[in-house]
Amino acid sequence: MSNLLVQNIKHTNGTTAMTVDSSGRVLTPARPMFYAKGANTSGVSSTNNIILTATDFNVGNHYSTSTGIFTAPIAGFYMFHASIMGDSTDARLMLRLRVNGSDKSQGSSSSNSNQYQDSKVSVLLQLSASDEINLHNAGTKTTYTLAPMESYFWGMLVG
Repeated sequence: MSNLLVQNIKHTNGTTAMTVDSSGRVLTPARPMFYAKGANTSGVSSTNNIILTATDFNVGNHYSTSTGIFTAPIAGFYMFHASIMGDSTDARLMLRLRVNGSDKSQGSSSSNSNQYQDSKVSVLLQLSASDEINLHNAGTKTTYTLAPMESYFWGMLVG
C-alpha cells in the first residue's frame, strides 16, 4: 500500500480550493453552497419573491438574505431544494424556483380547510456564472403567512 501525501490546491487569493488528505479523501471547503431559513412572516403575496432571512451557512456569501437571490459565482451544475410551509385557507400554495426571472421548477399544494400546507421543489440545473436563482410564490391567495421554522432553501455547486 502506498503512502499518500496531503495535497492542497489553492485559489489565486490563497484560500484552499481542494485538499486530498492522507486517506485519499477529496475535500472542497470553498465550494459554493448555502442553507437559508427563517421566512419573512409578515406575509408573502402571490406576486412576491420568497425571501428567507437567515442562513445556517453561506459559503462564499452568494445567497442574499435581503433579496432571497443566490448568484452563481461560476458556471457549473447546481442542485437546489426548497420547502415552504404557509397558511393557505382554501387556496393553492405554488412554489416556483426561478433562474433569471424564468420559472424552472415548481411544487404546489392545495387545501380546502384552515390548515398549513407545504410545497417542495428540487432541481438540478446547469448554470452560467452570474445567473440569479430565487423562490417565487405564484399561488392564488392575496397574502400568505409563512412558517419560519418549516421554511428552508438550499443549494450547492455539484460539479
